[in-house]
Amino acid sequence: MPNSAVIYFSHAGETYSKTGLAPYLPQGNGERLSRYVASKIDAPYFRIIPAKEYSRNYEECLKEAKRDKDNEIFPELLYDMDPIDFKNIILIYPNWFNSCPMPVFTYLANHSFEGKYVVPICTHGGSGFGNSIEELKTAMPGAIFLEGKEILGEGIDEHFDEIVAHIKRVLSEK
Repeated sequence: MPNSAVIYFSHAGETYSKTGLAPYLPQGNGERLSRYVASKIDAPYFRIIPAKEYSRNYEECLKEAKRDKDNEIFPELLYDMDPIDFKNIILIYPNWFNSCPMPVFTYLANHSFEGKYVVPICTHGGSGFGNSIEELKTAMPGAIFLEGKEILGEGIDEHFDEIVAHIKRVLSEK
């Protein structure tokens, strides 16, 4: 899709599973999905990375992420990419505590999304988008939100083509 960029946050390591901790993931769901989407829509992709990454241990990661959310800590990012040249933003993130991880909000606070089309794609363990859409709209004033898609993180690889089809459809309908 011309003039599109995939921007994502992903966490590697232990992850939630309804059957207990999933095997260690060297690449998080969001990273695998983002690379696939970018390759299928011919778009660059950019990973939001906090300067101090969250623990790869699931329980420790939960504590760190909850601390940041509860205290409204906007973690410093390792590097940045200005989305100014892109009209369409595919934003891929996990649902953490019914919202986006705080590094996503750090990134959003550093840029204007006025007049940009945003397709939110949320991976989750059973709670869908949570409050993330409302919070994203507040954090991205002037952005035009298109229909997003939430998808269970567990087994996400089986749904990559479905997600790409969704993104292509909503961008073509705008």
